[in-house]
Amino acid sequence: MARWLILILRMGFSLLGVGLALSVAAALAYTVMVSDELPRLPDHLEDLAPPEQTLLLDRNGLTIDRVGSSVRVPLDQISPNFIEALLATEDRSFRTHHGISKRALLRVAHEMWQGQVQSGGSTLTQQLAKNLFFSFDKRIDRKLKEMLVAFEMESRYSKDDILLAYCNTVSFGSGCLGVESAAQEYFDKPAARLTRSEAAVLVGVLNAPGRYHPRVNAQRCLQKRNEVLANLLETGVITREEYERECSLSLDVHKTSRSRHGHLREQILTTLRKEFAARGLDPEALAYTSLIVRTTIDMRLQEVAALEVERQCAEVQSKLDPSHPLEGAFVAVDPYTGEVLAMVGGRDFNQSAFNCATGGNRQPGSAFKPIFYYTVLREGGSPLDMCSNSTTTYDIGFGQSWTPQNWDLSQGPGMTAIKGMMKSLNVVAAHMLFNNDHLIREGRRDGLLTTIRETAIDLGFNPATIEAVPSMILGTGTISPLQMSTVYSTFVNQGTRSDPMMVRRVEDEMGRVIVSFEPKQRQVLNPVESYLVLDMLKGAVRQGTGQSINSVPFRGELGGKTGTTNDYRDSWFCSVSPTLVTISWVGYLDNMPMKYRGRPGGVTGGTGGLPIFRGLLPEIDRLYYRDGGFRVPQGIHFRNVDLDTGHESPTGVPVALRMIDY
Repeated sequence: MARWLILILRMGFSLLGVGLALSVAAALAYTVMVSDELPRLPDHLEDLAPPEQTLLLDRNGLTIDRVGSSVRVPLDQISPNFIEALLATEDRSFRTHHGISKRALLRVAHEMWQGQVQSGGSTLTQQLAKNLFFSFDKRIDRKLKEMLVAFEMESRYSKDDILLAYCNTVSFGSGCLGVESAAQEYFDKPAARLTRSEAAVLVGVLNAPGRYHPRVNAQRCLQKRNEVLANLLETGVITREEYERECSLSLDVHKTSRSRHGHLREQILTTLRKEFAARGLDPEALAYTSLIVRTTIDMRLQEVAALEVERQCAEVQSKLDPSHPLEGAFVAVDPYTGEVLAMVGGRDFNQSAFNCATGGNRQPGSAFKPIFYYTVLREGGSPLDMCSNSTTTYDIGFGQSWTPQNWDLSQGPGMTAIKGMMKSLNVVAAHMLFNNDHLIREGRRDGLLTTIRETAIDLGFNPATIEAVPSMILGTGTISPLQMSTVYSTFVNQGTRSDPMMVRRVEDEMGRVIVSFEPKQRQVLNPVESYLVLDMLKGAVRQGTGQSINSVPFRGELGGKTGTTNDYRDSWFCSVSPTLVTISWVGYLDNMPMKYRGRPGGVTGGTGGLPIFRGLLPEIDRLYYRDGGFRVPQGIHFRNVDLDTGHESPTGVPVALRMIDY
């Protein structure tokens, strides 16, 4: 312990002078005395072995991927372009300081006096100390310990040794440790051949790999690169002409070999970075330390889902403009915990790193209708309420009118609400909203749109993306496939919402738990009306828009809902079973219509999203079938009903109803 007390005094003398040195030492010595012994540094920095790779494991212990590939190179094999950009951006006084700055030392002392340390602005040496030794240290004296180790590094090693160790161990995202690994991953070249622009990209990335990832966030990455180039201009390394020329260059990022599950991998890492930061841990600790990340993913389903999304998108693409690449997404979750069992964010991570499963906020079309029908049922409506199927123009106030139509422009005789839901008829839904006799009689129609919107928000819709207007009931708000899985899971779980989770726990290499996660749940819907919606969804598969699924054998109960948006821009299929909820989506990233080439029509929920699920159904049946159906809450009974008239019939279809309705 004495060596660290002496080190405090030496650090204070070097930075602050005698008086302040003694004051700071006296104020901080107690913290060090009660801290664990700080690490002993080796004689040579290169003797610090890089950590083993972090393992991403699925729920059964199968490897998803490895994080933290490291290739060490000598300083003369790192491009001067990178070194110049690094020092201009991260530590301009690196060659002259003692590992820390006077201002930083006083700031940390003050913050520790206040009981918390939040300071940034570390030197390269201090960043190196943190990366090597303190990634999981959350105590308030961590910054001081970083400073002490950094100061000893400066007294023990040369500046070039420290700079080289930093360049060989810093994280650049995508599991890359060190500039050589990053240069190979992003630009398919050694670090010695990095251009000025490429070097600026990498320096920008290391500031926050998740936020400035060249593949995932290309626009942000470009902006950050230009900031790094501005630092080079400011420090006189490049001229104004060079700055403008380099800023005009586009990103030219190398395709990764890890393309099939690239979206999944990046989503797991992004999730953990956020969770680590929220817990006061280093977001990049996944790369610096040997960890075991136990996820909720089931690679048995993940593998076949990725293949099926590609197969089905290629099939649909053959009927569309071949020059316009189609995208697809698939999500499968446990409806009772929110655990994500599979996530396919796109067809090919190389072609597009955008994750359509999490970032694609798209209109759900008729896939929204279960939310609408739940709210109407909750307000007193019944699955057997009679509705018109004739196109009607409605006065919606302020001199405006609304004339909803069925997707195929069809009309016909009246029917029950449940049949309208099964057939996904917009005209029936509009009648249920405006002309439902029960709601009018009970005085509950006014304010219904607001209530529907509130229900949607409770289920996960962003309030900014959904308006309380009549067209809302036809799915004009926006939502991602992952969040849509929460909507449908809530109906299965009797109104209990479970937020999506992808990681169960993170362990160190000895198996000790560092971070663990539990399902986040809350009751948002009534169990009875939730089950009535489930029964409607079962009907949609039995004899509605999802009935083509019946060509595939499946042993359990199954429900589902198609969704098609205006002009064929989005194709959805949302499935529910007692053990699994899945969401399939197909569309263009630029939201262009998916119209068939050379003939009328386009891609609907039944011809885009549904076939993905249908192709996976045998594997889902094999992996997730369990005895027993959906849980039926108290207050539900079943009657055989004619779906056209709403009357009881011995030859009718079993329909779930509330006890109080009879």
